[in-house]
Amino acid sequence: MNRVIAFHDLCGLGHSSLACALPIISACGHQVIAAPTSVLSSQTDGYENYARTGLTHFLHAALRHWVREGLQVDALYSGYLADLLQVAHVQFAVDQLLKPDGLVLVDPVLGDDGKLYPDFGQEMVEAMVQLIRHADIVTPNVTELCALTGRPLDQALTEADLKAAVLALADLGPKQIVVTSFATDDREITSCAYDVHLANFFFHRQDRLPAHYCGTGDLFASVLLGGLLKGMAFNDALVRADEFVGAAISLGMDQQAPRREGVPFEPLIGRLTQD
Repeated sequence: MNRVIAFHDLCGLGHSSLACALPIISACGHQVIAAPTSVLSSQTDGYENYARTGLTHFLHAALRHWVREGLQVDALYSGYLADLLQVAHVQFAVDQLLKPDGLVLVDPVLGDDGKLYPDFGQEMVEAMVQLIRHADIVTPNVTELCALTGRPLDQALTEADLKAAVLALADLGPKQIVVTSFATDDREITSCAYDVHLANFFFHRQDRLPAHYCGTGDLFASVLLGGLLKGMAFNDALVRADEFVGAAISLGMDQQAPRREGVPFEPLIGRLTQD
């Protein structure tokens, strides 16, 4: 059984972050060691007056405890990081807790819809650039790709622009890149993958569903990592992640699930145990 440390926030209400990573990666047959970066009463998009506690000091103590215990893991999954020191904590974990042949997936949670999240500025973008230098796989959305490569965040990218930005991100050192939620029209949504060693682009296109739910990027990254750790080929793991997210969105639409609560993926988890 592979062991994965997942750095992410924990939201009590909403299908996002660790609430996705823990069940999804576990269903793929791996042990998840939670490294919560903050605890919230709900996810933030669509809610007001939510309770929130940062856990930077907890991470410092937890990581050093794991080092003393001799913990070694097969993968690190980095999602939402609340501050610059938490980025340093992930880098510490890469150095001290990851096996020599371990896998590092960085989902550079910085923004969406053409803007950074309110708590983040250029310092956080630059820190994430440095973290990506330690990554094997990076899974930005289009806004985050633009931020990481110095492009205007609200730029409408053509496919040629997208490829140029991906190649610029590849110069930082990751072996594989997946850009999610790329769209040039209202009919299709595309994931763009690039394998550095093969110098090969792969585009997976799906029909664009008329709904937008919070947390789907967290769900995608969790399914992707779970598949890769089971030995799936990169493109196959990407397609499975895309299709799982699409099925969860369809289910959410059928159930008229509130957007702010994310997609109800639980009835679909059995699909991940069958491979």
